[in-house]
Amino acid sequence: MALPISYNIRNLIERKTTTLLTALGIALPVAILLVVLALVAGLQAAFQASGSPQHVLVLRKGTNAELSSSVSPQQYQDIKFKRGIAALKNGEPAASLELVQVVNLPSVDAPDGMNVTIRGLTPAGFEMRHHVQLSAGRMFTPGQREVVVGKAIAKRYPGLRLGSRVTFARGEWEVVGCWMAGSLLSTVRYLVTCTRSPATTTAQTR
Repeated sequence: MALPISYNIRNLIERKTTTLLTALGIALPVAILLVVLALVAGLQAAFQASGSPQHVLVLRKGTNAELSSSVSPQQYQDIKFKRGIAALKNGEPAASLELVQVVNLPSVDAPDGMNVTIRGLTPAGFEMRHHVQLSAGRMFTPGQREVVVGKAIAKRYPGLRLGSRVTFARGEWEVVGCWMAGSLLSTVRYLVTCTRSPATTTAQTR
């Protein structure tokens, strides 16, 4: 004989502690699963916005991160003329020698400073990145102390808003544009000179 529903309801009310613990035991794994799924979705969106399945990132042997990599101009010349490299509109190989550095800048959450990634690009690097779209301002002028910042970074770092000037790499840089996602962008050769980097960190090809 089946128990009436009213009996089950009364049982839940009488055993409040057991009912609450059971509900928490069910809710906690579900909440953790939702957080993990949200993290995965965020990472996928970030990779889709900042990368391309047609691009190949070349790092130094033995490293798995751009910041710890090193690619010399001589190595870059060998890479860009390998067979299978696509061509740009001007006929040049679709290859870009780039520099990735970390600078410490004050933010809203950390007035004492937080690390911000800056990437030095070549003209070929911009042509290869079709997803780079400016939301405000203009692209920086090669050879000038100018940077383009990600829209989200500009909100978190007061010193990186459009039209402001920020100091790093032995000088003052002007923020001339904002793009939809990503880090700071500048011209690679000038950034190498200002940071006294002995070599660029990566090469990207298509």
